[in-house]
Amino acid sequence: MKANESRVHILQLNDYCLENILKYLEMEDHLSFAETCHYFRDVFNRWASSFYYIHIVLMAEISKHDFKLLSLVYKNVKTLCVDVDDLMHSLNKHYGNERKYYFRQFCKLIIGMQQLQSLKLWEFNCKKRQYAQNIIKMAGSLHQLQQLEIFAHKCGNISRVLRPFKQLEILTLDVNLSSKELRRSCHSMPHLRQLSLTSRVDSSTLKDVIKDSPQLEELSFYLKPKAKTLYCFQKPKACSSEILQSLAYSHVSLVSLDIRHIISDLNEAKLLATISSLKILTCRFSNADCVHWLRQLSLLEELRISLLETIVDMTEIYLDLIGTCTRLRFLRIFDLHICENFAIQVSKVLEECVHRRPLELIIYGDRDSTIMRTSKDIDSSHLIYSRMNARELIKCFNTHL
Repeated sequence: MKANESRVHILQLNDYCLENILKYLEMEDHLSFAETCHYFRDVFNRWASSFYYIHIVLMAEISKHDFKLLSLVYKNVKTLCVDVDDLMHSLNKHYGNERKYYFRQFCKLIIGMQQLQSLKLWEFNCKKRQYAQNIIKMAGSLHQLQQLEIFAHKCGNISRVLRPFKQLEILTLDVNLSSKELRRSCHSMPHLRQLSLTSRVDSSTLKDVIKDSPQLEELSFYLKPKAKTLYCFQKPKACSSEILQSLAYSHVSLVSLDIRHIISDLNEAKLLATISSLKILTCRFSNADCVHWLRQLSLLEELRISLLETIVDMTEIYLDLIGTCTRLRFLRIFDLHICENFAIQVSKVLEECVHRRPLELIIYGDRDSTIMRTSKDIDSSHLIYSRMNARELIKCFNTHL
């Protein structure tokens, strides 16, 4: 190689060349790769464990190489995301009638994931319900697991397999679960910090769950309506006042709250305003007077609010809220009757506040095109202004997000 050459050229041989060379040297019977393979496996494991964590995602098309990789690094996996439908489809594709055997082998790998801290499962189409339940059951013996998220509409009763997770700190459930099963499951989780429940979970006993979770900081829940009606006219079958009262007067220092049903009762809004520790709030109102009480939340930093079933101009109430909550740095508003120059008025309010961080404002209203034309007159040092994108709009109405 020349002195001025900086690249190193490596001789590349295909399988046939290597086989011919070994035959020519008469070394076929004198070579063994067994020790080399074991050594490579050890090196690979040490290399894998040198990372802060290993993130494994089993979704869409899962190849045999993905399963092989998992069998090599499973002891060092800290985050595992599995789409059970895709997993079973891939096992059936690659292994056919032996898919159940390899599924059991997969479950054994989960038992050996002693470093696993986060597990996320999706299952929507599997005809047999035991697959997701078996995975959850195997993970119940993992003492390092802190986060569990389950999205399985056909999973059946999982309350029994949830009880062994005594060390959990984060729990997200999108499964059919009764109020009694929810309480029993959460009662065994004294370290729970974050709880997220969709409309499939009966949250009517949530006040008891709050009492059993003294370290709870983030909560998202939905109270089911009395009957199947249009979303805008749904009323919770159980009043959320008891839940809000538990949050306000318990020893829980709640930081983030997402109420996914519509609040129309003024007393509930007053109780909501007494949760003084709140920094992040997402709520939906059908009564304009309810919004007025939110200004008592002096620590509020993020607010996502939707106003439905009302035609009242809320401009003055919104401006008063922005001026009072001086720590507010993010505000998302869904209001079809918001005035077209609202962003300019917000900018003027912020100009009067000294040493205040810029406010990020996202709006959705029936005058979107007019609202955006006024954005060029806004000082971006005080206000970062944009329209609500499709994802934010879906979040306003989808109780599963």
